[in-house]
Amino acid sequence: MDRRFEFRVLGPLEVTAEGEPLALGGRQQRALLALLLLSPNEVVSRDRMIDALWGDRPPATATNALQVAVHGLRKILGHDRVVTQGAGYRLEVGRDELDLERFESLVDGARGEPPGVASPKLQAALALFRGVALAGLEGAPFVPASATPRKSASGSRSSGSPHSSAGSTPISRWVERTTSSPSSSASSRSIPIGSGCTAT
Repeated sequence: MDRRFEFRVLGPLEVTAEGEPLALGGRQQRALLALLLLSPNEVVSRDRMIDALWGDRPPATATNALQVAVHGLRKILGHDRVVTQGAGYRLEVGRDELDLERFESLVDGARGEPPGVASPKLQAALALFRGVALAGLEGAPFVPASATPRKSASGSRSSGSPHSSAGSTPISRWVERTTSSPSSSASSRSIPIGSGCTAT
């Protein structure tokens, strides 16, 4: 992995290489990349990809379309990043290259800490947001409604319930982890998706 990438899902999907933004192709290709980024460095089976991208009634061309999208991602990121393994694919993501993992690390580091220590970490975590997570991919079967903040009556952003009908997807498990806490810490319970960010 010679090139340094930065993968951003906490807002519209973006990727930079050595600081330069990359063109990611069409919606289906971007959706595939987002799906792989929700399971970084893990094998995602072709069957799971087809279900996630097309839902319960994939077209007869789904397998070919998936292969085309994988080929397109390899042209952008390199074969060493999009790896075939068994009956699926794995996206190689380096340390600190994915904003979601940085967000989770900051939130985890704030849990149980006194306010003076926790507050800067939580502020840094929220600063990673650039808008609604995965904005532009709404409607993709693997993006649950709970990933999209809603305006409350007071005008503040709210993530909604993490227990949506798509509650078994990786992003909804992330929503649940980052909007709730087994402890009574107010700081760790009050991290809504998209809070503290401006729309792009």
